[in-house]
Amino acid sequence: MPDLFRHRILLLGSPASRPEGLERVLVRGGFQVTEAPSVSPPDFILYTPDPGAPNLADDVRTLATQSTYGGAPVFVLLTHGSAEAATDVLLAGARDALVAPIQLPELRARLDAHIRARTEAREAQEALRARDLLFDIFQEVSAAVRADEIFQTLVRRVGQAFGLSHCSLVLTAPGDDKGRVVAVYENPAIRDLRVDLGPGRERVHENTHLVGDHLKPRRHRALARLGARRRERGQRAGSGRHRDDVALAHPERGDGCL
Repeated sequence: MPDLFRHRILLLGSPASRPEGLERVLVRGGFQVTEAPSVSPPDFILYTPDPGAPNLADDVRTLATQSTYGGAPVFVLLTHGSAEAATDVLLAGARDALVAPIQLPELRARLDAHIRARTEAREAQEALRARDLLFDIFQEVSAAVRADEIFQTLVRRVGQAFGLSHCSLVLTAPGDDKGRVVAVYENPAIRDLRVDLGPGRERVHENTHLVGDHLKPRRHRALARLGARRRERGQRAGSGRHRDDVALAHPERGDGCL
């Protein structure tokens, strides 16, 4: 598990009912373990009820729906329970349930499997959103008649999609340190402004720049990969072709180039 992010597990219920070595296995597995709720909801709840708890299903239902925990998945460890009790807590809203004898490596594997499934679902949602966004942009661009309308549509939609306060569209020739701003997100009146793209700017790939105040790192990397693929396709098509590259930059600022 990456050191930059540690999933936080909240331990609830009876400490006496917890399997021996539970906290040690979780910490060694890269989790942050706590027994006290905090302002931010946990990533998981591990609930170890008292033996013979009379309202076990109701307790689990409360944990699964309580706003304090933000809908965190509830894992129930039944050290003194039965298969019927596991069925009851699952029907009450628990994400998973383990019945004694509880194997801690199995618990760790189940937690990891849930993290992977949640990550894959989030990435699928992001990919779907990106596809829908591109479709909307292409649809709007196809309705434009003039080149300046196309440029302004592109810069406006990119600025809105990435939450940028400054974003511009620049045309430049390969290897040239000069460019022409043809669209500015925050000032549509600018349509022909000469800018200097010379030394001092970081470049991930040639002749492509994206500048914005709030560009998120994940999207930043995605755009870098997209640009690298475009450059690779261009090289395969032949190096003798001369064309204008489309670049996104802010004409008056030197922050964050891609």
